[in-house]
Amino acid sequence: MTPEEQALYALNRGSNHRRLSSHLAAIAILLAFSLLQCRSLLGAPGSSVPASGFSGDAGQGVWYMAWLPFALGHGLDPFISHLQFAPAGFNLLSNTGMLFPALLLSPVTVTAGPVVAFDVGLLAAPVVSGGCLYFVCRRLGMSWAGGLVAGALFGFSPYLMHEAPFGHFQLTWLFFPPLAYYLLRRILLDEGSASRQGLALGALVVVQYFTSTEILLDCVILAVPMTLIFLARHVRDGP
Repeated sequence: MTPEEQALYALNRGSNHRRLSSHLAAIAILLAFSLLQCRSLLGAPGSSVPASGFSGDAGQGVWYMAWLPFALGHGLDPFISHLQFAPAGFNLLSNTGMLFPALLLSPVTVTAGPVVAFDVGLLAAPVVSGGCLYFVCRRLGMSWAGGLVAGALFGFSPYLMHEAPFGHFQLTWLFFPPLAYYLLRRILLDEGSASRQGLALGALVVVQYFTSTEILLDCVILAVPMTLIFLARHVRDGP
């Protein structure tokens, strides 16, 4: 490696290190805000859930956290459960099964219990949602401070803060809207490999389907007319 190549490599390595440090700092700030917001859940880990209590939606969410590791550990179908509404059972794919978050948090469920896993999921919601928007803003050229402010406003938006106390776990991990917008934008503007972006978008849709079909449907309802408007303008204005 020539001295010029060594200098360029060192410069790129230093730039990547600074970029990673700035990203970690933004996530740490979002996490600190989330800890402050959810401090009531930290007083008695494993025994506290949001205001709706174990008998409401939060209780159902805790059950979903417990079901997937139990089903996988006992060789049962994770999509169909006969432990509720017996003997017919019910289909988790036609309900708010939250299978992806349950899978992601299954190590916490197995080691500390489903209540702790559920609370960790709620605690992570503003970080997941705000962090994804921060990432998209930074990729689109926004400054670090601007991306952090956008991520904080999104992660701690009135919508998310309204849903979290009711234990609507599947509605608080809003990673899909910003990431789907970013990938769809790259596809429409022909930025990068269209096939690779399409595969990434398809995988993201699958992950969102196993998190919340409601959020997925809401985004499709918004994305279809916006995409048609973009294509119409593109055809009118020419290449």
